[in-house]
Amino acid sequence: MAPIRILLCDDAEPLRALYRIVFDAEDDFTVAGEAADGAAGVEAARTLQPEVVLLDIAMPVMDGLEAIPGIRAAAPDATIVMCTAMVDPRIRARALELGATDFVEKGADPRDLVATVRAAAAAREAMV
Repeated sequence: MAPIRILLCDDAEPLRALYRIVFDAEDDFTVAGEAADGAAGVEAARTLQPEVVLLDIAMPVMDGLEAIPGIRAAAPDATIVMCTAMVDPRIRARALELGATDFVEKGADPRDLVATVRAAAAAREAMV
């Protein structure tokens, strides 16, 4: 089975590097690419067609909430997992309404991050 292709979209380069280390350590994932803002995330999703987009909310140029519809249009089969420090239930509800699949909090145990993304990818596969 081919590895799950993931796009990392966060404005913090050290955090993207950490996510890359976490997912590269897993046999069933490959990091397809990275983006530092929502607009770059939409373009990367269009080009790379990842199975999963790990998307921050608070980013420059275009935030994660603004990027969700563009990512959905650019890579309609991708599932979006929001990775954010924002725990406001209204923001979460809005992200889900726009097409995000799940959430994981920044600073979560890497095992929880991987488990959440793996579950989102499995749900995606069940729908495709």
